[in-house]
Amino acid sequence: MNKEFCTGNYQIKIYKDIDEPLKYFNVRCSFIKDLSPKSTTELKEAINLSYLYRNSIQYNCLYSSNLMKKIKKI
Repeated sequence: MNKEFCTGNYQIKIYKDIDEPLKYFNVRCSFIKDLSPKSTTELKEAINLSYLYRNSIQYNCLYSSNLMKKIKKI
């Protein structure tokens, strides 16, 4: 399964991991969409941060203070 959405001039396709619950896939997609990445570099960072965000919600994971600030800022 995947989702497509547009942000600015980009159409983004996000792929669901095989073992990822749909609820948390939707959380990741919303997170990425809220970031509105404007370049490939920003998109890659948004995808990486979306996994950390999902893990912080799903598994109550904690990361370094810098990463947690980035995640919570959004």
